[in-house]
Amino acid sequence: MQPENCGTKSYRENLNRHNVIWIDFSEAPRNCRTYTQYINRIENQLLKNLTTAYPDSDIDPEGLSGMR
Repeated sequence: MQPENCGTKSYRENLNRHNVIWIDFSEAPRNCRTYTQYINRIENQLLKNLTTAYPDSDIDPEGLSGMR
């Protein structure tokens, strides 16, 4: 199914111009016994990927822990 606004000028102008993060929250991996473990795993991998992609950034690995 396509978004309702896929035919708008704004949609077409921004299509494929931004990076997208896709996370499937519908099923946790077998090695995650709790939702908290699952979210921690996602946060850790996301931080790892961001610091690899943007090594000169000021990404704080502890930054997400204060969001809860």
